Amino acid sequence: MGVGYTRVDTGNNIADGNVIDAADLDGEFDGVEAAFHASTGHTHDGTAAEGAPIAKMGPAQEYLSDGTSFNPKTDNTYDLGTALLEWKDLYVDGVAYLDSSTITTLTTDLSTVTSVGDLAVADGGTGSSTAGAARTALGVVPGTDVQAYDATLLSIAALGTAADKLAYTTGVDTWAETAITTAGRALIDDASASAQRTTMGVAVGSDVQAWDAQLDDIAALAVANSNFIVANGTNWVAETGATARTSLGVPGDASTATISGAWNYTTDTTMSANLTFGDADELRFGAGNDFSILHNGTATNIINSKTLSLQVRSDFGVTFLSNGSTETVATFLADGACSLYFNNSVKIATTTTGVTVTGDLVATGAVEGSSYVNVPGWGQTWQDMSGSRAASTAYQNTTGSPISVSVWASTGTGRNFSVSTDNITYVPVGRLTGTGVVEQMGSFVIPDQHYYKIDGAVTSINGWAELR
Repeated sequence: MGVGYTRVDTGNNIADGNVIDAADLDGEFDGVEAAFHASTGHTHDGTAAEGAPIAKMGPAQEYLSDGTSFNPKTDNTYDLGTALLEWKDLYVDGVAYLDSSTITTLTTDLSTVTSVGDLAVADGGTGSSTAGAARTALGVVPGTDVQAYDATLLSIAALGTAADKLAYTTGVDTWAETAITTAGRALIDDASASAQRTTMGVAVGSDVQAWDAQLDDIAALAVANSNFIVANGTNWVAETGATARTSLGVPGDASTATISGAWNYTTDTTMSANLTFGDADELRFGAGNDFSILHNGTATNIINSKTLSLQVRSDFGVTFLSNGSTETVATFLADGACSLYFNNSVKIATTTTGVTVTGDLVATGAVEGSSYVNVPGWGQTWQDMSGSRAASTAYQNTTGSPISVSVWASTGTGRNFSVSTDNITYVPVGRLTGTGVVEQMGSFVIPDQHYYKIDGAVTSINGWAELR
């Protein structure tokens, strides 16, 4: 039993109007202290001398206890702990009824928790009391909501995801990956073998040759020098030159062939050697042998038997040479001169204005035409020009041919007769003396388009004649 409180001041010294000694007051405090001593004081358990049980606590007796519960004086008013002063551990052996809760950190041994009902998903539960129902409530049903576990999928999930890779199996439920190129992907996405051949550029009939039994025959033939491939009615065989000529009906040895009848070519033929004709054998052209070339032993003839023209065409020109090509006989150039040669030298050549003759031109008959050879006196006559000529005046020859001029005049001191190509620079070609005698009379030849005049004034022109 604990020690209860007993008043020590039995003499009632501590009373109104009395002088209170320190010993009386000290003794009374000791008695109060002894009554509330933790181990020896009274227990307030309701037994005799222990004091009545404490059923109310707090500054205003807010907290009540009735022997079976500990509760606040009013509902939903008082907190258990504060934000700064928290209780350490809470031990509950029974049911905890919480109208609402906010838990920042919760560590719970769920193996000892007995639910009194299903905790809704919205409250952090599963809304069910079985595993199957919980999976359904949470939307994680294998095979419906999520993929069921599979060893193959687990192996695939372990592969990398680098670009240009292809997955393949290396064993049961075991996968690996290997590189695959753009060309490889283009091939495996084709829907058929034909499409794959097209992708690879080996389409039969367009990229590669389709199989053929006769091509097999040719491929099997021996590759021997000078052999021919010929058909024997069943397949293809290789024959020597001699055998092939016999098969084709071509007589002769390996180097020459003699054709005694007609041989018609229906396609272009290329000769790699000479084509030899005998004397008087013709090379004929045209449906009616319109044109032929032959050598009869004494002459070579080019014969055009029709009334049509014989044309020799060349973009540059045509040249006739002696045998051996040592001398040129004639040349005919397109847009150029046509020249005839004598002993490899040009004698007659056409020009843009006419013909140039090198050497003498001998005519055994009359030369006729609308124009004449460019030689002084040819087709010209002497004409008296005295009335239209004067000294110190330039005249130009515009006749198209050289002309001859004869002048005689009285000059007193003498004057030059001069010729110019540009009417600026003159060259003296003769002189009139003071007595009127002309030096080298008749020697004044004025080329076409040249200018001519008497330099300076003269006393009188006694005569002026021109051969034009």
